[in-house]
Amino acid sequence: MLAQDDRGAPLATGGSGSSGNGAAAGGLGSEKLLQLAETMAARQVAAAGPDKPGGSGGSGKAAPGLSYEALLLYLDILQGQGKAAAALEVLEGPAGAAVPLAADRLQLRAAALVRAGDLPAAASCYREAVASCPDDWLSWQLYLDCMLPGSGDGSGGAPGTTGSTGGSRFPVGVVGRLADSWDRRQAANAGAAGAPNALLDAASAAAVEETIGQLSTAVSANDGSARQLAAGTLRSPHLWRCEALLRRHRLAAGASDGTASAALRAELAAAVGDAFARLCGNFSCVADLRPYLAVLEGPVAQQLAAQAHELAVQANGAEPGAGAAGGGSSKGASSGSDPGSAAERGGEGSNGTANGGGGEAGGRGGVSAQVRRLQRLVNAHQLESELGLPAYASPAEAEAHAATLLALYSSHVHLSGGCGACAAGGGWQRAAVWEGLQQLLSPRVQCSAFSQPNQRLISIHILRWALMP
Repeated sequence: MLAQDDRGAPLATGGSGSSGNGAAAGGLGSEKLLQLAETMAARQVAAAGPDKPGGSGGSGKAAPGLSYEALLLYLDILQGQGKAAAALEVLEGPAGAAVPLAADRLQLRAAALVRAGDLPAAASCYREAVASCPDDWLSWQLYLDCMLPGSGDGSGGAPGTTGSTGGSRFPVGVVGRLADSWDRRQAANAGAAGAPNALLDAASAAAVEETIGQLSTAVSANDGSARQLAAGTLRSPHLWRCEALLRRHRLAAGASDGTASAALRAELAAAVGDAFARLCGNFSCVADLRPYLAVLEGPVAQQLAAQAHELAVQANGAEPGAGAAGGGSSKGASSGSDPGSAAERGGEGSNGTANGGGGEAGGRGGVSAQVRRLQRLVNAHQLESELGLPAYASPAEAEAHAATLLALYSSHVHLSGGCGACAAGGGWQRAAVWEGLQQLLSPRVQCSAFSQPNQRLISIHILRWALMP
């Protein structure tokens, strides 16, 4: 690092008369070092200018072209000094051609725009990035950072937009981390100055909703993306509105607007329900929805939990080849499928997806119909558990719920065979579902509402089902 000595100690910011590290012995302070580094880097950029893209100079020797790494270092030096506008000029000039990928050039430009304080222009860049790659979740988060400043979770993001001191999360970084250091200093200075709470801007919120509509229409119009969207393998578009509503909820809560906050929680619950309907066949479903479940409570949470169970059963019933009983019940009934049938075993010839969404029954490496249906039911229970539900009013209710989970467990125990990671026929998928179901069972049988004899009885049942083939 240019701002550190060879032992990692920070250099002084003053000149040779300073008493700080690095300057006391007559050396240059960090500011002077950065200026010197900028001058040297600028000369390298000029040496590989538009008239000399790697061709010959006056000496007849080949002038080295500007490398991508050299450009990144120059951009880092500029932005580490707060010269984001100068970095933009470099990127938009001939030197920008050193960035081999247009997507990376767009991300570097967006980061510089954010640091220059032009959030609307940066938001346009991130919107373009999402339009070109709908599953680019990080660009969507950075877009919302710019459109709804102050709505981030504080885990890092566009500087000046989240109040985080954890460093940036720009997807295309620069060499040296000086720009990240600048971001942290600006966030710390804003915190020390007591920056006011960010407010929810109605126009920005409306613009975000319009963007979601436009992007969703574009994704649906593309045949390949539409198929992935329907199968749940293209996940981000299903979560766009959830993330936007969560951001708006944070801003409303920060402004102590209880009415708006409650209304946004209801909207968020509805958006989560819509997303669950598409993603419930995925192993990552509840993990994807977890940030949004954390803010839901009361009747809204209870309604969402009930809806999740209904959606899981409906999805199972609507699956091609599912019989009348094939939909199963997330409340404990069997999936109704024949464990011995070829279509349900996960045999040969499947096109199942790695995340479990939309794969056909059977097939080497695919997801069997039974496992996929069980995954949906388990996801419904996991979502309910994430919401802190069900709430037991008596030991009898707790015991009934545990019995429901045990019935679901026992009716699918045959799927636990071949759960080795290397097993053919999707063994790792079965292991993932099985682990999720066992995690659901464990806290329920240890619930404080149980009487001690019943705790022991149900634990014995679990052991019996776990050990029996």
